Amino acid sequence: MDLKEWEEVGAPRWIEAREELVDSVRAERDAALAAIARVHAAVESAKHWNEGCGWDVPSIKVLQALASDGGDDG
Repeated sequence: MDLKEWEEVGAPRWIEAREELVDSVRAERDAALAAIARVHAAVESAKHWNEGCGWDVPSIKVLQALASDGGDDG
């Protein structure tokens, strides 16, 4: 591929592929942040529940809360 062909065909394809990759990485990052937020909320909820009743909450309760909150992000 010569320089002219690269400028006409190669560069635009490369730029488009790069933009798609950046969008994909951002989507994965957003999904990870959402999952972290759900874990944090479940832990905080378990802490408040524990403080209210005085019982010790096993970690399985946190996992069950995540599962019931649609924690399957792929």
